[in-house]
Amino acid sequence: MAIIRSDKRNKEKQRQERQVAKDAKRKERKQERENRPPGEPGVDPDIAGIIVGPQPVEGQDDALEGDAVVEGAVAGGAAPDEALEAAT
Repeated sequence: MAIIRSDKRNKEKQRQERQVAKDAKRKERKQERENRPPGEPGVDPDIAGIIVGPQPVEGQDDALEGDAVVEGAVAGGAAPDEALEAAT
């Protein structure tokens, strides 16, 4: 029976420690919120700075060298009509 009581005691102690840690985090976040400079009026901070459109791929400054984009081309070099016929 002593093992069960010590397990229970340890479990309760861990629960209390987690609660103290959570309270400390809440207090820290509250202080950060109070010290944060106010945002611009009329600007949603969640979407501020987002650029609309295709995003550049990291590691590539320009388009791939040697690969030309041809309108209507399908991967593998087949024309769209030929690819459709091959798929059916």
